[in-house]
Amino acid sequence: MSTCIWDILKIFHVLSFLLLPTIDGSDLSTSADEVSFIVSGLYGSDTSQGGGSTTLKVGSFEQYMESVKFSKVELPKIRKVQINMNQFVDKQGVSVEFKSLTGDMYLTVAKDGGIGDSEKVGGFKLFCSVHRCQPGVVVLSKTKLAPSQEVSRGDIIGAFYLEFYSNAPYIARTIRSEKARPYIYVCPGQDWNYGSNDFSYEIHSDAEYWQGKSKDDSSGRKNYPQPWEDMTREYGSAYPVPVIEGKEGENLMICGTLRRKINGEIVLKWAYKIDYNGSEGGGQISSVPMNVKDLGTQIGYLPGSERKDDLGKFFDEPTRTLSNIFYKYRVLFYRKRDLEDNLTMTTSYYYKNEARKPRCVNEYTVNPKDITTKLALNPTESFNKLKKHKVNGEEINMFEIDKDDHKFHIYCKVESKYNGGGLADNVKSMFKNFYKPHFNMGIQKIEVQGNETKNIGNFIPNGFLYTNKSSFDIYGMYRCDVENYDKNKEFINEKPEQFLILPKNGLIVELDVDVSKNGLFNKQCYFELGSVGKLQSITMEHGQKQVSASVDKLQGNEYFEVISSGKKHVQLKGDLQKGDVLKCLYHTDYNIVFYTQVSFEHNDDFANSEAAKDKIKRNVILFVTIAVVSFLLIIILTVVAFIVIRKKRRKRLESMSEYSGSASKVSGSSKGSYSRSVSKSGTKSGTRNNTKSRSKSGSKVGSRSGSRSGSRSGSRSGTTSGTTRSKSSTFNTRSSNLVHLTAINN
Repeated sequence: MSTCIWDILKIFHVLSFLLLPTIDGSDLSTSADEVSFIVSGLYGSDTSQGGGSTTLKVGSFEQYMESVKFSKVELPKIRKVQINMNQFVDKQGVSVEFKSLTGDMYLTVAKDGGIGDSEKVGGFKLFCSVHRCQPGVVVLSKTKLAPSQEVSRGDIIGAFYLEFYSNAPYIARTIRSEKARPYIYVCPGQDWNYGSNDFSYEIHSDAEYWQGKSKDDSSGRKNYPQPWEDMTREYGSAYPVPVIEGKEGENLMICGTLRRKINGEIVLKWAYKIDYNGSEGGGQISSVPMNVKDLGTQIGYLPGSERKDDLGKFFDEPTRTLSNIFYKYRVLFYRKRDLEDNLTMTTSYYYKNEARKPRCVNEYTVNPKDITTKLALNPTESFNKLKKHKVNGEEINMFEIDKDDHKFHIYCKVESKYNGGGLADNVKSMFKNFYKPHFNMGIQKIEVQGNETKNIGNFIPNGFLYTNKSSFDIYGMYRCDVENYDKNKEFINEKPEQFLILPKNGLIVELDVDVSKNGLFNKQCYFELGSVGKLQSITMEHGQKQVSASVDKLQGNEYFEVISSGKKHVQLKGDLQKGDVLKCLYHTDYNIVFYTQVSFEHNDDFANSEAAKDKIKRNVILFVTIAVVSFLLIIILTVVAFIVIRKKRRKRLESMSEYSGSASKVSGSSKGSYSRSVSKSGTKSGTRNNTKSRSKSGSKVGSRSGSRSGSRSGSRSGTTSGTTRSKSSTFNTRSSNLVHLTAINN
């Protein structure tokens, strides 16, 4: 029985091990392995030749993606299914059609971080065409997933990652065109990525000239007829483009680039090959017919060059520099009917018709001297603050700022006018925005001194200006301007509009009470405020009482004093009292006056002032105390050091005196001992010699020897004794001198 139970446990353990991946989600890849699909080229798919197709299976792809998200669900590891677009050249993209699976199963593609299309597996199609491309996560589920649904891990059976790629620019189609008058076709637009938000799409420089995007129209649809705008809303992202060779290859135009967001890697470039040999006609330049209103929008102008990188654009921004403004240009006119009928998308997401040639091309030659250009204020929501004001007899615009105004919008524009002949009025009107794309507009604060104009501060781009009641630098004279005006002024042949920004006449600006670190109030009026305010008078009020003084009567004034240090100002003498009100009257050179006012009415302000002053007093007392104590400590330490040094010197002298006496005694003892030693030595030597002499040579010889020996010994002894006495005498003299010095010091 126990053996049977053990076998059951082992089987359960094995099953648990096998089912564990299902629990933690790591089998999502294998669960989708049986999903198969047909990849087909779009163009020609409805003809007998077909668009070319291949059948693939999810499980046949060996690369994986890890930690990707579908909606808010994290998928740990799924297969990456890559569709090589280069296998479908000239097919205008591909469709991916999924085959049926057993049971009711659904496929759902991710879109913008959420849920996109969701259909039954059999017959479900995804596209990568000129109108939309749908890369990203695709999940398998038993139910259809709705965009508003909160998806959980339990809703997902399997998943894979679909990607359309090409190592080189994908040639979606070969298009006929002419260099002198380019044909028009369609490129993918800004919203081309219709799948996961893991990718971003960028309009390529070859096509961005014709995108029609501007500051006023980010979608670029205003440049095209209404039917085309309706069509782009219904079918997705696409816009008409004159087909002209770009920079990256001969007879090649690139529409845009699909990149992976995480690392910027290029995944796919959508491009067209241009056939200049198969174009119709000889590129004759025809004149604009009288019924110009029946023609399509003026797409743009072309210089004499044949390459896209030399092109500009007539109605919008071709470039940000003036170097590409061409005075000889061509405007391309296309029939609206061509856009509406011949370039309409089919249900298969591709175009059967060819690119359409322009109905006519008109060539213009512009003399820059015939174009007058002016920089002027452009109406905005802030124009209700605009008043007319006279300056030196000339009426100019003035923005009048009231106490409740915190920001206002100033926008300058550039307008051009063609004054030459030979052009119809409707063509002349096109020059209104001739320079608009090339100038970064804004305003510049200025100071006018006679015939000279001086810039104050930096160029300010178009936008909002903000007011601050404690700052008056915003007030003054301005002009409409362009960035780097000095470099571009040759193109601006009319005086830019000048205008004023000033406070409302008689405005009282209430300033906050300010208490400095040393406890002083802001009880002063500055002689100059900003670049326009000049002090006229100062007034101090308290209830019904007031004292006032004009600027020219401040010398020797009883109540006010002029302070010239720092920023020149005049201030109240003495201390403030609660309820005092300080008023400063300023006038400007533009017959506008305004006031600044500070009301000292809060107890907290006076308490803060006293606290700051007390703190300074305490700090001063503390500083003086520390200084006095430090000085006394220095004196005490100096005295102590002197006493210690004196005691050490006395001890040293006493020890030297004692050593001197001891040395004298030692010297005398040595002298007596040494004399006795020499005498004894001589006697003994003589005796020994006499004895030996008698024994060997006789007494005579011995007597001579003894005498000689004694003489030598005595002489040596006497010399040594004399030397010792001399040294002792010298040492005693030094000791005597040291004792004398000690006595003097004592």
